[in-house]
Amino acid sequence: METLRLFEQSRHPSGLIYWLSCMARLNQKLGLEQIRTFLENAPLNQEELLPYWKFSGSHYHRNLIYGNEHFELLLFCWHRQQSSSIHKHHGSHCGVMVIQGTASEERFTATAHGQLISTETRDFKAGSILLNQARDIHKMSNQQPEDLVTLHLYSPPMRRMDCYNLERETPHYAPQRIQPSMAH
Repeated sequence: METLRLFEQSRHPSGLIYWLSCMARLNQKLGLEQIRTFLENAPLNQEELLPYWKFSGSHYHRNLIYGNEHFELLLFCWHRQQSSSIHKHHGSHCGVMVIQGTASEERFTATAHGQLISTETRDFKAGSILLNQARDIHKMSNQQPEDLVTLHLYSPPMRRMDCYNLERETPHYAPQRIQPSMAH
């Protein structure tokens, strides 16, 4: 199984909680390269992530692992055909590591007239990392038959998403407040 192979390759005696406490001591917002470095080197093990491995039947589920004023780490669990809205992260950089399954990301750009245009769709398999700056507009989804699990590191913590609706003539800007344990 892809997931277990990823965990076995990433075992580290100090564990994820130790790494998070070291990051917290930095006492600062993380840049994209720091986020990438953390995700590439995070000592993941299945036992530490299992308490956060929770799905919802109606939408993807956000499970908070750790958070402070500078960053938060969450495990997202997606069943088939579950997706986020089209959004940007309202001031937060984000790194995503695919733990299990295949994540699909569709990226958008806004025209001078305020219309959103899809510019790229990419698939990311287990072990892949993708990075998004605060201004990037995208949509994440699980288009595969198997469940998807992704690890998300936001800095600063994402407390609001700027959501868009393509069904209107112009993008519908809808700020959405996010709570750490919110399941959307």
